[in-house]
Amino acid sequence: MIRAIIQSVFEGVIKRLTASGRSDEIIENREYFQHYGFTSRPLSGAEAILIQDGNHIVMLASDDRRYRLAIEDGEVALYTDEGDHILFKRGKEIYIKSGNKLKADIENDVEINTKRIKAIATESADINTALLTAHATTSATLKSPIVNLQSDAITMTAYTAGVMPLARLVGNMQIEGSTEINLADMRANLRRLIDERFRVLFNAHVHSGCGGSVNSGPPTQTLEFADHATDIMRAK
Repeated sequence: MIRAIIQSVFEGVIKRLTASGRSDEIIENREYFQHYGFTSRPLSGAEAILIQDGNHIVMLASDDRRYRLAIEDGEVALYTDEGDHILFKRGKEIYIKSGNKLKADIENDVEINTKRIKAIATESADINTALLTAHATTSATLKSPIVNLQSDAITMTAYTAGVMPLARLVGNMQIEGSTEINLADMRANLRRLIDERFRVLFNAHVHSGCGGSVNSGPPTQTLEFADHATDIMRAK
């Protein structure tokens, strides 16, 4: 067995290294044996354990006490010299630390099953997808000083079959642009709120007894919102 200090490691189908051994012994272009499913490339100055059989030398293990994490009994960790690490802690806890970026490329599906999820992004959060569905069986709450919705159409339907959907607004409402509002229920198609007959009657009505026997003219402010509601309000 030879204890050596790694000088360099070269990638390839067979990973090879150069190291310094005892009494200025230089070990050049020797195989660095790896475990299946795991690979690493130690830095210059890391320690190595090699075995020798005649002129055949193979490196079996490496270590770097400069960057190795101090862990508790039974714990396991993967680490780098930059401080990034994955730590399998006691108490069935897994801790991941990245100083810059964590990225996962998944070809098909990602499934997470848990009781609670908490995500904290101090600057922003962005989700881009073709179809987004959020399903809350009890309630959903969105809190923000300002909420902007950009959509070609917004539809509200009942969550429970047979229940009339309810929209409640507490506070002021300002509508810019078209004032057309379509109200749908579960019994009819979209209807008109103010009957056209009421609009005609209102816009043509006069008051008698103005200045003797003279009637007043029709209203100067006409009703122009006849197309904004349902036949439930229609006079029969």
